[in-house]
Amino acid sequence: MVALLLEFVRTPLAALALLLGAAVGFLCWLGFYPLRRWRYRHFPGPIGLPFVGNLPEITAMDTTPYLAHVSRKYGAVCKVWFGTRPWLVISDPDLVRKLACQSTARAIELASYLDVLVGENREIELASAFFAHGEPWRRGRRVFEMAIIHPASLSAHLPVIRRVLGRFVPSLARYTAASATSGQPPLDAQKAVGDLMLAITGELAYGVDFEVDFEDAAAEPRTNECHAGAGAAATSGGGIGAHLARVSREVFETFRMDNATVYLPIQMAFPSLAPAIRWMAAHLPDKNQRRVMACRSTMAAISRQLMAQWAEAKHRGHGGAEAVPADAVKVQATCHATNGKVAAAVSRAGSDGALPLGIHAFREIGSGISASSFMAAMLEERKGAGAQDRLSDIEVIAQSITFILASYETSSTTTSLALLLLATHPEAQRALTAEVDAMGGREIDMELLAELHYTEAVIKETMRLYPAVPMMHRHAKGDIQLPDGRVVPRQVLGTFLAIPNYNVHHDPALWPEPERFMPERFLTGPGGGGGPTHPAAWSGFGLGARMCVGHKLASMIGKATLLSLFRRYTFSVAPHQPVPPPMATGLTFGPKGGVWLNVHAR
Repeated sequence: MVALLLEFVRTPLAALALLLGAAVGFLCWLGFYPLRRWRYRHFPGPIGLPFVGNLPEITAMDTTPYLAHVSRKYGAVCKVWFGTRPWLVISDPDLVRKLACQSTARAIELASYLDVLVGENREIELASAFFAHGEPWRRGRRVFEMAIIHPASLSAHLPVIRRVLGRFVPSLARYTAASATSGQPPLDAQKAVGDLMLAITGELAYGVDFEVDFEDAAAEPRTNECHAGAGAAATSGGGIGAHLARVSREVFETFRMDNATVYLPIQMAFPSLAPAIRWMAAHLPDKNQRRVMACRSTMAAISRQLMAQWAEAKHRGHGGAEAVPADAVKVQATCHATNGKVAAAVSRAGSDGALPLGIHAFREIGSGISASSFMAAMLEERKGAGAQDRLSDIEVIAQSITFILASYETSSTTTSLALLLLATHPEAQRALTAEVDAMGGREIDMELLAELHYTEAVIKETMRLYPAVPMMHRHAKGDIQLPDGRVVPRQVLGTFLAIPNYNVHHDPALWPEPERFMPERFLTGPGGGGGPTHPAAWSGFGLGARMCVGHKLASMIGKATLLSLFRRYTFSVAPHQPVPPPMATGLTFGPKGGVWLNVHAR
């Protein structure tokens, strides 16, 4: 028997069997990660399947409710398997506060869950405030603080907010009950408020009018502007702001999982093969990969064009306040794919002085990039900065894109859900309307906004129930002391600390009747709840050093929007609108299928 076995070992078939066995073993190692599973054996949680982990359940239930379900079942510290990567899910408020304030986000790890960007687009992604760390993060954070935290900076943004609201609010008159008799459908507040927030945040970010036509917004086609390329875009009309608006919408579309490249789930399942997967995505992109790369490249190219025109205006002594002739700048940008490689771009100045893509020399807002815009602040700031503190072109582009990504969808989601909650709670709507009426016809300024206490409570309670960003991510710097006395060594934490603020926001130990909409929780004085009872009980804008730097601006926009709307209208729920609304987790945690409301003139 032994002789036969030795003879078989010498045959080619044995060598083939050995290779197959090694391949199977390697795949099992990739799929199971036995060493990693052994390290996490002490943490309770659902069993993860090979390769996919708990992704089937996460996909079926949605990430946010799934993590809430797991935490209820397995405790405030548990684990889930996101593909082959373990997430340690933390819902204990004391530990949440400690980790959020003492730990940092792990940039490259987090980025790999959202996209498979390559080349310059990946450089821009990792330079953004979402993912940067060290000096690049500090530089980006500093310019955000300068532009949108200081009271003088915030006040400088009010003219834009007032002007855009002045166009938006009257456009809703066609949805009032009187016009509904002529067949006018209900208002999709999610889409309408989304257009509003895009117009506001886009202009604040880039300093050019996004030219959103609120009267025609419902019928406005959502063309695949990036994928169509520069030639198609040239016929789409509008200025540079209008083109930015269309491209920004498409970038948000690419964050939906049904629009994700096939390489993204493969990267999640095989994290150790990420470099090879990104190489394949760069050289063999599928349709969705080409689309996301084209959209990102177009936004970067337009950003470069604005930067170049600003520099040219400065050079000519206009201080950025005069329009620049179209032939002053030649910024290349084409959105096309050749042999699987995506090149980015917008092209040439025409001989007649007209910019391509229907881009006119700046419409203003003054002409040129508005001096109060975020991009202008960054460009001005780096003129006198030392080498270590000066933002690079990549960082300016990254932070401009971040400004829109961080504010547009989060603000529109929160505001549209606030309208729905007010429509389903008439007593709260009456209280807010009374506060609005008490302000009279005063112009919206910082003093007036500071007096809107109930309106602010409505926004905070909306964010408690439906946090637009329902989870924070952190990476431990050292050992973690758990509430039960156990110590988690840093070496074990090879991946995310997932901190679902949604779970903490719905903890009955912190919030009595957590599923009820009660803005009074956040009011002080008689009849008020006094606000959160724990420092980590409410984290609508995050916690710690990575807390949303734009929280004051977001609150200002939200209060100004609700004030302006309720001066003219009240709202009720449309018959086909589900209550509570079905929600989905993408880039944000938002309603599926719109927020449908009836509009009533006051």
